Amino acid sequence: MIVVDKYVDMEDLRAETLLAQYYPDVDEWTVHHDSFFRRNYVNDLQRCDPGARQILTSRNGIYRVLPEKLFFDEQELRQKSGREFTARVNEIMEEEQTIKSYFMPFDTAIFNLSLQIEKTASEAVRQSVCNMLKKFFDFDLENEPNVYIRRFAPMLLHVTKIRGDIRLISDLLSHVFRCPVTWEHTSPVDIRFVINKRGLLQKTHQEFMALLGPFFEFLQEWFLPVPISMTFAIKDFQQAFILSDTAPLVLDYNTQL
Repeated sequence: MIVVDKYVDMEDLRAETLLAQYYPDVDEWTVHHDSFFRRNYVNDLQRCDPGARQILTSRNGIYRVLPEKLFFDEQELRQKSGREFTARVNEIMEEEQTIKSYFMPFDTAIFNLSLQIEKTASEAVRQSVCNMLKKFFDFDLENEPNVYIRRFAPMLLHVTKIRGDIRLISDLLSHVFRCPVTWEHTSPVDIRFVINKRGLLQKTHQEFMALLGPFFEFLQEWFLPVPISMTFAIKDFQQAFILSDTAPLVLDYNTQL
């Protein structure tokens, strides 16, 4: 993800941002907060169960930000030792879980409100991008049928920085196709992008190819210098050559000689 002139790792994004992008139709989640003591070292979104609509984050809940004195006496454990100390610690841990359960609906309500704000902001940005693409590039993003062109088209707003940068384009294509993409020179003025897509069967391979043709025409028109000729290929070098009646391999695509 590109923000201004910096790259942001998707795993470093806030939980609300990730959920708004990957589960836009889910408006309410049940939230469990782990603890902010680990937030500097781990991702915000720890676990997500779309079926149960439950998530676990590494941030603080309401219980953690309230003074501990409200719930437990700090001096109590100092007066105990041995078995009494261990027994009381176990009781405190059980009481903590009860208290966290009490505050969980409030944590959930606050998180879901923040999620709605994130969705509203994301929709405003998306609409703004659509309007700018339509006005300055005469490109209708909302009615574009090709899913890969839709993913890449917002980069038109940065076309002056991206055009001709083959390495950057290759990195962007890896995100668009969600698989490794490499490139190679086939001649001084010709390049070929290699899409390393694993496990495509004959039907899905044909469907994928049908989308790639228009996509690379779009890429050639906007992002590659005119003198450069571009081709593309799909390869799967990581899949073993094993014949199967249920999942037949496609020669010249899955086969490495």
